[in-house]
Amino acid sequence: MKHPPYQLKANKAVDRLLFAELLRWYNVPQALKNYTYYSLGGPYLEDFKVFHEFFPELKMICIEEDSETFKRQKFHLPCRHIRLVNSKVEKFLSDYDPKDKPSIFWLDNTGLRQSHFKDFASLLNKIVVSSIIKITLQCDWLTHLDEPGETKKLDKFKARYGIYLPAGFVSIPQSSTDLAKLLQDMLQIASERVFVSSGRKFQPLNSFYYQDGLGMFTLTGIVCSSDETAKVKSKFQKLNFCNLEWEPPTEIDVPTLSTKERFLLQKHLPGAKLAGRKLQKVIGYEIADGAQKSIQQLQQYADYCRYYPHFIRAIP
Repeated sequence: MKHPPYQLKANKAVDRLLFAELLRWYNVPQALKNYTYYSLGGPYLEDFKVFHEFFPELKMICIEEDSETFKRQKFHLPCRHIRLVNSKVEKFLSDYDPKDKPSIFWLDNTGLRQSHFKDFASLLNKIVVSSIIKITLQCDWLTHLDEPGETKKLDKFKARYGIYLPAGFVSIPQSSTDLAKLLQDMLQIASERVFVSSGRKFQPLNSFYYQDGLGMFTLTGIVCSSDETAKVKSKFQKLNFCNLEWEPPTEIDVPTLSTKERFLLQKHLPGAKLAGRKLQKVIGYEIADGAQKSIQQLQQYADYCRYYPHFIRAIP
């Protein structure tokens, strides 16, 4: 089974570390020891490695459908207390019983299908209050809608996702920014359909979109009782890049920099909103196509430098 190189994707790595920071922000006082973390870890279990390092008290379960990938996971298992489960996601969620204990789920999908929204809704139906869900969806509609002509593409999109589409939907967004916002709106609608008149809600905490070969969108939120919403917002309002009101997702688009370039830039950080322009002058040349794009990329580095991954070539 072919897998994208999760361990070498810079924007994905930033997203992963931002999720770890969100969990650290929540882990007061040591709340995560009562949680179990569930994820689709891929062959290298990258998120499990990170979370095992940050949260050794966190129980973890990895769900994998493909039998050969499951074997690779066994080979890459970083510690004994991660349990690997060879199962389809739909089957696992159907059998999932929280036993009145909170969970953390990362539905880390690599595509975009109606079943992903159904899985999200199914999980919301079962999960207990204070549980956290992160869901990732492919944010590149062109790879999924191969019908000729805009009308047929639109009809196919409506047929697949109609019950989750917002009122007044008339066209498929042509940009990653707008499509990411649409996917977020669809997940909001899915959560509201589940929790209508239940006294509970899915409170968003942050959301991002980025390109790592393909466009990806990711949303993280927490299940809470409706009367606890203000308290939850207050707890997370100072979290970096928080999104507590279903605002448009934030872009992650970090540049590819050498270690030498990063050492040069680091002494001028942290920066403000105009840090990209300052860093452009510091480095003295464009790192992207055109001055404006270069400034934007350097601004992204200023914004996400704390989460920027370190890729190292070494002799084994």
